Amino acid sequence: MDSINIFNLKFEKSNKFANHCMVSKITTLFRYVEFFVFLVIISRFSYNLPSL
Repeated sequence: MDSINIFNLKFEKSNKFANHCMVSKITTLFRYVEFFVFLVIISRFSYNLPSL
């Protein structure tokens, strides 16, 4: 009975690790998208500025 519980704990840990990896990849993707949007906004503002 103990071996079944240990297997379940290992399986739960692996599921949590897989979940963490997926969430980490999604947050990294959103950071890149956010940075790209920031660059687009900055370029739009700089395009509208008068040249000196």
